[in-house]
Amino acid sequence: MNNSKKILVITPSLPFPPTGAEQADRAYGISGLKNLGYEVKVVVKLVEWQTPEYVKEVGQKLGVEIIPVPYKFSNRTLTRKDRIKKIMLKLSNPLLLDGAALEYAEPEIKRVLKQELRVWRPNIVWFDYTYLWPLYGIVRKQKIPIITRSINYEPVHFLQEDGYTLFNLLKSAPKFFSEFLSSIKSTHVTLNVFFMGSTYNVSHNRKALEFILKEIAPFMSKHHPNQFLFYILGKKVPENYNEFFKDNVIYKGPLYGNELESFLLNIDLALVPSFFGAGMQQKIFEPLARGIPTITSKRGIADYPFKDRTHVYFAKNKADFINCLLELRDVTKRKKLSQESINLASKLFSMQIISQAIRTAINKLLKT
Repeated sequence: MNNSKKILVITPSLPFPPTGAEQADRAYGISGLKNLGYEVKVVVKLVEWQTPEYVKEVGQKLGVEIIPVPYKFSNRTLTRKDRIKKIMLKLSNPLLLDGAALEYAEPEIKRVLKQELRVWRPNIVWFDYTYLWPLYGIVRKQKIPIITRSINYEPVHFLQEDGYTLFNLLKSAPKFFSEFLSSIKSTHVTLNVFFMGSTYNVSHNRKALEFILKEIAPFMSKHHPNQFLFYILGKKVPENYNEFFKDNVIYKGPLYGNELESFLLNIDLALVPSFFGAGMQQKIFEPLARGIPTITSKRGIADYPFKDRTHVYFAKNKADFINCLLELRDVTKRKKLSQESINLASKLFSMQIISQAIRTAINKLLKT
């Protein structure tokens, strides 16, 4: 490891203390880079309650310099002058109708970024969230590689949180462009991948886990670094597997209810090897029903009409799984796969369909 390598992280509000899954994820990302031996600086947007003294205290604990830039249009009451600035900035570029992106088109954060690129000269600039795209041009002009950590697929995340109304669909349109711009302007886009086994006392779950920990994750860490983070969910992981939870692999344990819902909002891909065994296969059908792009073994789908490269990606071996992961770095392919899997799952597994099947079976028996 070359300890002289410098990474400048650009992130929204300071994720300390990590009060939820999203903040914990970003906090882990910052401390993780530091623990890997890189020299790290962080530029953050500062909410009103986060004082400069608090920011300095957090930075000292982490061993990183944190450079705060106040929010200009969010998390604060706007003056009339501020409201006019906000309107004018939005009118300057229709893509800035995405209010989240607007905060990264304002002059102060651009000035701070330019100064850090000129004075500190980082080797890599790491962006959390795709809506930070207004800053990408400044970095690309300096020919510095960009990594985007895709924490949420923002347009879908927004609609899931706020509802699929006509007004929200219109509001989400600029977010689709944000995703597209970040994907084509980033040198790397870091994707969150998860595998969820109920318990690893079950042999086929343990085999799939072992395959990810020993074959897939190490290969990606070596040959495609900083592109994939693998999250493992479930209980009773054998103690001798603990050594693999490092670098690009994170063990989250069993998650239920709202905690699971929050976690899945930040997921880009489901990786579900299925080599043998039976059972309900919820770990395959749940992500498909949720529209999480899924890579799995064909045997796990049984006779359900999910088609390869249309609703799901099928893989047989290590090379297949790796190639599928690399192919699904393409946000357009992930988006299409997501929509198709939701459409089919809603037809197969809706309460109306299930209720009708039950009624038909009961009525048939009653007539015999």
